[in-house]
Amino acid sequence: MSRMPSRTVHTEFRPGRAHWIVPLLLLIAATAWLRYTGVDMSVASHFFHPATRWPVGGEAPWSWLKHYGTIPAWILSLGALGVLLAGLRLPRVRRFRRDALVLVLAMTIAPGLVVNGILKTHWPRPRPRDVRVLGGDRDFVRVLDTAPPGSGASFPSGHAASAYYPLALYFVLRRHRRRRAARMALAIALAYGTLMGIARIAQGAHFASDIVWSAAIDWFVASALAAWIYRNPGWHP
Repeated sequence: MSRMPSRTVHTEFRPGRAHWIVPLLLLIAATAWLRYTGVDMSVASHFFHPATRWPVGGEAPWSWLKHYGTIPAWILSLGALGVLLAGLRLPRVRRFRRDALVLVLAMTIAPGLVVNGILKTHWPRPRPRDVRVLGGDRDFVRVLDTAPPGSGASFPSGHAASAYYPLALYFVLRRHRRRRAARMALAIALAYGTLMGIARIAQGAHFASDIVWSAAIDWFVASALAAWIYRNPGWHP
């Protein structure tokens, strides 16, 4: 009796321990470095001039990033929402609905809820332009410390969180076993988010630690969503 050819069973991609442990260790190390070495203030001071305040931040391309830099995030998230809705009627699109759900929720939860809805509202920290040594009238507050309510909304950066948000594509592309494309998407998202972060620092709006935490929040939210949504290969929203 001839044997039936064996099938190779492909399991769905889910973020593993390396997707959690390594970024967490990097976040802890970066936070400690920025908190205890004075680098936060040094980086912000580089863009401040007593006479003209924050001249670099008002120039192109940094000013463009402030006003238009979140457009890619909106295009990606709204496009994903369109795929999610189209999958209700179009069978060919249905297999992409979990990917679309990851992208929609990553935008809604990370930049939307966690960064802008919770932390910026309930974790007051003066912006660089509000600090006394940088032309303001408030004391500098180190990352993870909080100031009195109404002292500022520096922590974390909403613009940077929107700019880093496309890193969620890394998990979507990894699910489809496109590792090279996934790494490229991640590199582009990190580079773009960092450029946005530089723009916001140059404008006196955020410290470097605010930018780091925006990237971390985006990463951990997207990773958690991918682990949850891709857990069951047979489930479709």
